[in-house]
Amino acid sequence: MTRVLLTALLLTATLTGPMASAQPAPAPAVTQNVKYTAVQKLVKIATVNGRRTETLVASPLTVVRGDVLVEAVSVQNVGTTALPQVTVTMPMPGGTSFTGMASPGTARITLSYSTDGGRNFTATPQRISSVTENGKTVLKKAAATMAEVTNVRWVIRNVARNEVVNLSYRVKVD
Repeated sequence: MTRVLLTALLLTATLTGPMASAQPAPAPAVTQNVKYTAVQKLVKIATVNGRRTETLVASPLTVVRGDVLVEAVSVQNVGTTALPQVTVTMPMPGGTSFTGMASPGTARITLSYSTDGGRNFTATPQRISSVTENGKTVLKKAAATMAEVTNVRWVIRNVARNEVVNLSYRVKVD
């Protein structure tokens, strides 16, 4: 049996406003206006009366190779005003591979993928490498498999006061 821990979250609320300055100013204390709640669920599949059914088991204590897990986070704006943008980045838990299933992008939510530990994100999974051509460094992109995805990221625009946005993706235990 394998124990897979809930993935670490990289979450930021991005605010807009005048930020230009010749000298970087010390970072002011920022009140966090976003509440994040993360859960991990085990997908149990059964056939009942000839129909395939899925049951989600919250916070599984053990998993085995081949099990599918749902990594989920709810994002709530607990501030007093709308937020122009909230970015949620979730890495794949150790010992798992991305299945390709994630909360989809929408008109105001952009979904992107990273195959390099969260340094670069693209709209479809792509391997990005740096090469030198004619004395210049250029980035080359090539299609990547879902198993190569290391992080998923959602950028949510215009999060209303008290709004809750639920996001998730699925991984398979290696």
